[in-house]
Amino acid sequence: MEKIMVPVSRDEIVKAISRFPKKDLRSFLIELELLLQEEKKLTARYVAAKELDKLSGLISIGGDAVVDAEKIYD
Repeated sequence: MEKIMVPVSRDEIVKAISRFPKKDLRSFLIELELLLQEEKKLTARYVAAKELDKLSGLISIGGDAVVDAEKIYD
């Protein structure tokens, strides 16, 4: 399935959703929540052991794991 990006303002989206029949709104919100959960999933990327040396020094981080994790994931 090909993803298509269309510039739509937040107001246009809210206006379109407000026109949904109430009986369809609940299922739409459930589908939206599932979509948001899918987008947050991380996928593992495997690298051959001989390639790991190329990754060494790619990121320089200090000694505070909490601060470092926030820098990476924010």
